[in-house]
Amino acid sequence: VLPLYHHQVEGADISISMWCMLGGSVAFWFTLLFTEDFLSMTGFHHYDNFYDAACIDQTSYKQKRQGIGAITAYLWHSETLLVLLSHNSLQRIWTVFELTAFLAMKPYEKVIVKPVALAVAIAGAGAVGLLFRPVYEVSMFYFSVWRASQDPPTLVLSVVSGALSFALLLWLFALLRAWGRTFSELGDQIEKFSFANAHCSVEADRKDIVEAALHLAEELQLVEQCARPEE
Repeated sequence: VLPLYHHQVEGADISISMWCMLGGSVAFWFTLLFTEDFLSMTGFHHYDNFYDAACIDQTSYKQKRQGIGAITAYLWHSETLLVLLSHNSLQRIWTVFELTAFLAMKPYEKVIVKPVALAVAIAGAGAVGLLFRPVYEVSMFYFSVWRASQDPPTLVLSVVSGALSFALLLWLFALLRAWGRTFSELGDQIEKFSFANAHCSVEADRKDIVEAALHLAEELQLVEQCARPEE
């Protein structure tokens, strides 16, 4: 039903089709990107989400302070913490405060870590998988045509397609290497973290975050003392 690519070689008709690869790749990405939206629209799957930058007022300093002070309450009523881990997440005061506060208050709840660099690597791998096979097939097709016809332009097309296939593989290796480098740097970021010099996009927030962290530490210490049996 779908059209094929045809080429004549010594009177023989050679056809090639890449519809299965293209259709499968499109179906994979559609399922990956839109399944959650589809389930939410149909009522099968629904979550209430709290995103600090969107849910805390960024225009009014007074309301922003109230939001920072109440962020531990949001964390306490959360069942899962989703961390989008980037190359500098553990150098940012907001990320570390929310992560440590959640772990301190709810050590047995679920923390889901989604590395951004790994997501890029997976997307790159998907793109390579989508493009590599068709390009490779085209390269081999033109090479077989050149062997039969000895047509120089056909050889050029085969070499160019092969070089493009190799370039796609190198790109995938570069993405995976970038993810490995990011992963190896996380340990150093944890060891060197300090509330005093951590990255804070709005410097005025640093004092409020430190106060919220100290207040949480005092409350947790009080809870521990109350829960400790009398000697």
